[in-house]
Amino acid sequence: MNDISIHVKDRWDTDTLTIDLDYRTDVFTEEEMSKMFDRFLILLEAAVSQPDQLIGTLPLLSAGEHKELLQLSEGESFERPAAKPVHHMFDETANKYADRTAVVAENGTITYGELQQQAEKLARFFYK
Repeated sequence: MNDISIHVKDRWDTDTLTIDLDYRTDVFTEEEMSKMFDRFLILLEAAVSQPDQLIGTLPLLSAGEHKELLQLSEGESFERPAAKPVHHMFDETANKYADRTAVVAENGTITYGELQQQAEKLARFFYK
């Protein structure tokens, strides 16, 4: 069984759709599935009322949920320090813990210092 199965049946005789959700109760709660179903209905209603729109542009949230989400983003802002390149972070770690084990393999271990030396050799090879 899939985690979720959605079955949509066109009831042409009554001009209605029947939608059944089958889901694993060990994965989803009834509340989660209820919210998911509500969002699925919002998507279906938007698709029917705006058939020329790409599906990725259609709403998934109710107006209330959308407003709530926007309010969450109105919190206090802060400056995030610029991210360092990975190789700079590795160099800092290797310099700080040069004698500590960095890699454990079947045929032995390598310290951060040794790994840094090998990385520098490889970098010089590629920069040639």
